[in-house]
Amino acid sequence: MDLAGYNEEMSDSISSDEVKHVANLARLRLTSKELEIFTEQLRAVLDHAKDVEALQLDDIEPMSHPLPIENTM
Repeated sequence: MDLAGYNEEMSDSISSDEVKHVANLARLRLTSKELEIFTEQLRAVLDHAKDVEALQLDDIEPMSHPLPIENTM
């Protein structure tokens, strides 16, 4: 999935208002402390996604499984 255009539209970090909005859509009631914690956690997830997207993987062959598996039958 190409997220290049999507990332350009996104701000650098997610705001607590956006987290509050998503929590409201999910019918979740968050305390102010929970809102602060979840905002930081979502920022970390989005930052990690940006790091993964920046990796140059053109010359890496896809694999079906990370571990060598043999048919046991």
